[in-house]
Amino acid sequence: MTFERPRQTIRCGERPSACARPLTVALCGDGDGGPEVLHLSDVAYVVLQHLVLTNAAINGLNIDDGGTFDTPAHHVVLRDVEVRDIGTGGNNDCIKLSGLDDYFVLDSRALRCNAGDAIDHVGCHRGFIHGCAFSDSSGGGIQMKGGSSDILVHGNTFTDIAARAINAGGSTGLPYFRPVDAPSRAPRPTSRPRAGTRPRRASAPSRPPAARSNRASRRGARRGRRRLRARRRRRVHARRRR
Repeated sequence: MTFERPRQTIRCGERPSACARPLTVALCGDGDGGPEVLHLSDVAYVVLQHLVLTNAAINGLNIDDGGTFDTPAHHVVLRDVEVRDIGTGGNNDCIKLSGLDDYFVLDSRALRCNAGDAIDHVGCHRGFIHGCAFSDSSGGGIQMKGGSSDILVHGNTFTDIAARAINAGGSTGLPYFRPVDAPSRAPRPTSRPRAGTRPRRASAPSRPPAARSNRASRRGARRGRRRLRARRRRRVHARRRR
C-alpha cells in the first residue's frame, strides 16, 4: 500500500470510556492491487476526511466490529471520502461496513466498484448517508442487510448503477446478523425521519432503513446493465474456451 502523505497510526480495538477529541485521518492511499486500501476494526470516535482510496482487489474501505458482535464499532464519520477502481469482478465493495453503529457518510463518492456495492452494510444501525455521489458501478449502490436498521439515505445521486441503486435487504448468513436475533435482513422502509436529523441514541427503538430525496439516472442504469451482461457473456465464453 502506498500513500501520498506520510502514514498515520490508526489504533484499532481500543475503546476509551471517554474521548475528548476524535481521531482524525486525512490521506490518499493506493492499494497497489492488494486486498484492501484501509481496514479499521473495532474502532470508536474516528473521523475519516479528505481521503482518496484507489486500486484494491476486494474492498477500498472496510470498517467492522472485529467479530465482537456485542461491542460494535461506533461513532465514525466519513466526510469527503472518494473510493474508486475497486474489485476484480466478484463481490467486491468500494465501502464495506459490518457491525457499525452511529455513523455518518457525508459528501463522499464511490465509483467504478467492480460487481460489488458502493456501500454494503451488514448489521449496521443509526446511520446517515447524505450528499454522496455513486457512479459507474457494475454492481449496486447502497445495500442494507444482516439486521441493519435506522439508516437514513438522503439527498444522494446514483448514475450508471447496473443493479439496484438502493437495496433494503439481501442475502446474509444467519451467523453474521447483528444483532443475532434480528427479525429480518432489512425491514420494509416505513419510517422516514426528516432530512438533517442525527442518528438516534442506542436506547432508541430500532427502525427500518429509509430513503428519500435521492436521484438515479435511468439511462445510465441501462448502460450499466448492458455492460454487466456483456461482462458475464465474456466470462462464459472464456470458460468454454478452456
